Amino acid sequence: MSEAFEKVLDKLVESFDDFKERLIRIEENVRDVKSVKSDVEELKIKNASLESKASSAHKRLDKLENNQTWLWRTVMGGIIVGGIGLLFFVVQTFIKS
Repeated sequence: MSEAFEKVLDKLVESFDDFKERLIRIEENVRDVKSVKSDVEELKIKNASLESKASSAHKRLDKLENNQTWLWRTVMGGIIVGGIGLLFFVVQTFIKS
């Protein structure tokens, strides 16, 4: 009977060792999950900062585009006014001649 008891005891010890190894792996995975969680929190903070910077850059880009539109309209207006002035000059020159 003692041999049977020893076999059962050995199986229990093996089971406990297996259980202990699995528990160690689970603890390592939990540590990894905690590490990943902290990394995700840091990335969320960085993401919010980058979104703010991108929004600011987008607003500045819109302002530059509006200024460029204003500049092109002014230049085209100047060219049109210059063309009309040249037309009047040419017409007056032919009228006087």
